[in-house]
Amino acid sequence: MTTNAKPGDHLVIRPASAADRAFLDSLNERLIQEAAVPGLTRENLATFQARYTRSALDESPMGSKTLVATDGAGTPLGCIHLEPAPDSLTGKTEGYVSILAVRAESEGRGVAKRLMSEAESWA
Repeated sequence: MTTNAKPGDHLVIRPASAADRAFLDSLNERLIQEAAVPGLTRENLATFQARYTRSALDESPMGSKTLVATDGAGTPLGCIHLEPAPDSLTGKTEGYVSILAVRAESEGRGVAKRLMSEAESWA
């Protein structure tokens, strides 16, 4: 069993479920890894991201979707959270990617590209 998707490996993109909670929470540190906001500590950023992830999953607007990419063995590799949002210029409802994260071990293997392809189809 491998936890790394490689080009050509079978990736499954599926809706997130309650069973994915620990995996989705585990990506919070990756999501703030490069963040730097003047006046905020790493703890502030971690608290914000944990709260944001929880709200994205538990209090999402109608029509939102969270997808998880897994390898052929069902090991989660990455996720994407999608929300409908009005375009600030046209007011037309557009698709908005509010979270996109891939496990460090899965970088460079096409997981994010597949998740974004699903996001385009959803939008």
